[in-house]
Amino acid sequence: MKIGLLPKSKNTRSFYPQRIYLSPDIIGLDSILSQLKSDKGGEYVKLKIKNFPGLKLYRDVRFKHGFYTYNTIHPKNIEIIE
Repeated sequence: MKIGLLPKSKNTRSFYPQRIYLSPDIIGLDSILSQLKSDKGGEYVKLKIKNFPGLKLYRDVRFKHGFYTYNTIHPKNIEIIE
C-alpha cells in the first residue's frame, strides 16, 4: 500500500510481459484464487481497484473472465476488501 501495484512477470503461471491481473467480479477472483493457492500456496489479499483515467485493460484469453493491465496502480486507487 506504500507504492501501489507495479506490473511484474516474476512467479507467474506463464511467461508474458510485466502486467497486473484483474477480475471484474468476486466470482472470477475466487476461481483464480483457488488455482493460485493450489499452485503456489501462500497468503493472498483481495483488492478492489478503482477505475482511473489512463487505466487500460486487456482481456486475458487464459482466464475466462479476467483482464490485465500494464499500468502501475497508485495506492489511492486501491482498497483492501478481504
